[in-house]
Amino acid sequence: MTPPRVLHVVQQLSRGGAARAFVAAAACQQRAGTFTHHILSLLADIEPGARRLAADAELPVTAGAGDANVDALIAAADIVHVHYWNTPELVAFLQRLTSPARIVLTCHVPGDTPPHVLHRELVAWADVTIADGPYGYALPVFRDLDERTRAERTGLVIDTPDFSRLAHVTPRPHAGFTVGYIGTVDPVKMHPDYVAMSAAVDVPDVRFIVCGNGGGFAGLRKDAAARGVLNRFELRGYVEDIASVLAELDVFGYPVTHSAIELVLQEAMFAGVPPVVLATDGAARTVDHGRTGLVVDSPDAYTRAIERLYHDPAERRRLGANAAAHAREAFGAARAAEVLTEIYERMTGRPKRAHAWPFPDRASAGSDEAVRSAGAWTFVDMIGAGAAEPFLASLTSRDSGALLDAEAAIAAAPPVIADGASGGVIHYRRCYPSDPHLRLWTGLVLGTQGRPALAIAELDAARRLGLDHWRVSWYVAQLARRAGAVPLARQALDRALAAAPDFQPAVDARAALAEQA
Repeated sequence: MTPPRVLHVVQQLSRGGAARAFVAAAACQQRAGTFTHHILSLLADIEPGARRLAADAELPVTAGAGDANVDALIAAADIVHVHYWNTPELVAFLQRLTSPARIVLTCHVPGDTPPHVLHRELVAWADVTIADGPYGYALPVFRDLDERTRAERTGLVIDTPDFSRLAHVTPRPHAGFTVGYIGTVDPVKMHPDYVAMSAAVDVPDVRFIVCGNGGGFAGLRKDAAARGVLNRFELRGYVEDIASVLAELDVFGYPVTHSAIELVLQEAMFAGVPPVVLATDGAARTVDHGRTGLVVDSPDAYTRAIERLYHDPAERRRLGANAAAHAREAFGAARAAEVLTEIYERMTGRPKRAHAWPFPDRASAGSDEAVRSAGAWTFVDMIGAGAAEPFLASLTSRDSGALLDAEAAIAAAPPVIADGASGGVIHYRRCYPSDPHLRLWTGLVLGTQGRPALAIAELDAARRLGLDHWRVSWYVAQLARRAGAVPLARQALDRALAAAPDFQPAVDARAALAEQA
């Protein structure tokens, strides 16, 4: 008898923690003969390392297939397992997933931080929704379900790696005192004061080894150089062989501003490296303060904790040994595979069903504006009520003052909202290039990021795509003035004032430019 087939759907197969976790669990099931697995990567561009990850696990991958092929894969699957939800590519996939299927949705982040907010509607839409850690599973979207629904339609499967690559890690003699960070190197995740809080560590011969993916290395290097402490930092970039890095660490310093279950933290603990983490989400729930590591509540406390472990080698050894024992007991791909097997087997006993997307399809309503801004409406629907407020006002308000206030808030949106790869504004704009509101919002956040030329291009595109409100010209004028593009600033001010002659800030700006002439 052929084992049931599971189709895993991801935005883009990567070497990141979520992919490593589900691939490791799938490989365990496939070796046991309980289920077979296939991966669908919605984006065709897959880096070689990610392909090797799947190939080593003997999991076939389909990348960027056309609609007909995707439909065939869904029809052939006994279970469609979707990993994550709020990226425009995945949302588009879920919106069109209307043929009968058994759908599992795994949340590889807690789901309480915009733009990655897990909605009750999505939990009701999927057949089973899985949290990746205790923190996420304790949130109201799961906790408030009735007992029967929670038991039948939800689950807790801790994202966890295959520890086999760390089986032979042993501490390696090294000079100085080493504190390591392995993970996403980006202000979206890494604490923005990472360099400052590390540089403040008063320890002789301390070295900070930073490894991982992300666009933050240049910023770290610049910050460290400006503080005169660049010699303290080894910025190594992505490292495949993390075992060799962990072997030379005295402490795993992992100050992240938000966290899920964090596979690399589990790996550091498995290797016996005592962790120091901030009291954020999943990291704080992975480390038992004072037993398997240290959990601190501020940058200064982080600095003091590193110093404490330097001065107390016995404490380092105790915490490291406890961390290793806990990781072996609580984590591991085989344990995750066991829980998933129970969930999958329960699901295959149910018939496939059709799934109607639970959010409004405004594009089908017929208005030209709704069709043009379908991507913007999808973004607003997905990011959560609080974070959505200024974007919703930008879409719906007819009051110029309210629009200016809302869009000032959008311009000041935190990096995770403005992100270009993880469900932020710029990510949605890339998928919906003809959406005038997404072009407007992208222009606003790019302007705040100090990229005036790109910001102006986005704002001009918004105007050409139908968002020809005078405020857009006002935003262009402000950016052009700051960039010293005086003729462009005058032109944009003239457009704004032709439609809003009494808008005093534009009047004053035009007068100031006239004085410069």
